[in-house]
Amino acid sequence: MTFLVSNQDGIGMLVSEQDLEQASTQSGPLPVELCHAAAISRYIGLKDRLQETLTAPHRLQKLAAAKALMCLGDKDSIKLLNDLSSQEQDKIAAAIFKLASVRLEGSSSLKNLLSRDDRTLLELLPSLYNSYLPLDENDLEILIITLNKYLSKSGYTKSIRQSFWENDVGLLIEALANPHKRAGNILNSRMDLTEDIKDILSKLTHIYFRQDDFSEEINQISNILSIADKRQIP
Repeated sequence: MTFLVSNQDGIGMLVSEQDLEQASTQSGPLPVELCHAAAISRYIGLKDRLQETLTAPHRLQKLAAAKALMCLGDKDSIKLLNDLSSQEQDKIAAAIFKLASVRLEGSSSLKNLLSRDDRTLLELLPSLYNSYLPLDENDLEILIITLNKYLSKSGYTKSIRQSFWENDVGLLIEALANPHKRAGNILNSRMDLTEDIKDILSKLTHIYFRQDDFSEEINQISNILSIADKRQIP
């Protein structure tokens, strides 16, 4: 099996299972594309090298490694991520390390962060979900709550620069639309969340936003909602 992933320059690359196996016999920080492939495939054989990559020289390597360990569900990395988050000089990497460690503790722990006044962590939530993590109900609720906060420009989102605001909203929409994240499976049994997402799509049509840039994702979400509605009809 091969996996289409992006490298550090955003260029698509194919990574095979053989590439992952070979990398597991080597040492040193991993390139971004191998971190992504390990996350998609849940390849635990690269756990040690992913941990090494947390101290790589480039931010994108660090972020990809932290998110991959989160996707692997590697609870052994919680302490390491916590320790590094307090030592890391790069504030964005430090925040992602912390968020990944909290999500590894459980999605309910991450949901509890929403009630805390920690702007640095909350602003990086869209980036955390720009990963290959399959969603559970708490994750879906986090995405909905965060999107509503962005769309109403309330709390910490009020002062986010417009270009960053649009990028964050785009990442959250992509997280809802990505079929690998299994949002549709959750919505089959959560009618209340279905209505919440319909409300979000309605709000998107009434605000300044690059609709055309995310028309495919918005259509995918609409299709997910349509399927969920049909399955919920008695």
